[in-house]
Amino acid sequence: MTCHLHFSRPSQSLRKPTPLLTLFGNTQVIGTAIALNLLLKIPLVAGCALSIVDVLIILIFYRPSASMRGLRVFEYGVMALVLGVVVCFCIELSLIRVTNVGSLFRGFLPSSALVQSEG
Repeated sequence: MTCHLHFSRPSQSLRKPTPLLTLFGNTQVIGTAIALNLLLKIPLVAGCALSIVDVLIILIFYRPSASMRGLRVFEYGVMALVLGVVVCFCIELSLIRVTNVGSLFRGFLPSSALVQSEG
């Protein structure tokens, strides 16, 4: 590469982490889209758009020099949604009729069957 011939040293050092940050951002958006597709049958493109809108809402409300009230309201909304998921999960767990509770919770641990080959 001839970057060192055309760019100053500080700009070269900024160019190195940029692809990694882009990759992390893209995997977050795609992962959210896949999760929405699996859980709610939302198309992948719409899931990507929802994920991007979510990030934009956070960026709109984020003002480091001003009041964080709008961002806090958004965070409380997300917190309420996560709490709702936890409550539903606990209700579902309470509806399971199992004589041995230990075997129920062992089902949440990874097992070697996940990585064993069939053939």
